[in-house]
Amino acid sequence: MYRGVEIPLRFFKIAVFLESGSLAATGYVVDQTSQLKDLPDVPRPGAVDEGDAPPLGPFRTFQVPIRDLAVLTGLDLAQLIAVDRMPIATSLPSARVTSAWRELTSPECLDLDFGLTK
Repeated sequence: MYRGVEIPLRFFKIAVFLESGSLAATGYVVDQTSQLKDLPDVPRPGAVDEGDAPPLGPFRTFQVPIRDLAVLTGLDLAQLIAVDRMPIATSLPSARVTSAWRELTSPECLDLDFGLTK
């Protein structure tokens, strides 16, 4: 909480798309938990010169199994879990939530298996 306002620590996104005519999906989390403990260091609006990109480096981005997003959010994501393109989501369906998260520091870190068959 900052100045009486609750601040989300994690944000999620699910990308849903067609791959060779079939539905596919991947899940992501942006986690700023550790970075928000020292709020005075978080840039304020107008603190960055116009035209400069905001300093987003400290926020961590993860590719995550969609089943983890279902557990964390309480949403029914069964249809998307069934087409999750993160291979570990299929090979370890009972893995502990967060244990299979893959930190993304570059596009090469993405774990996409488009040859995966069920």
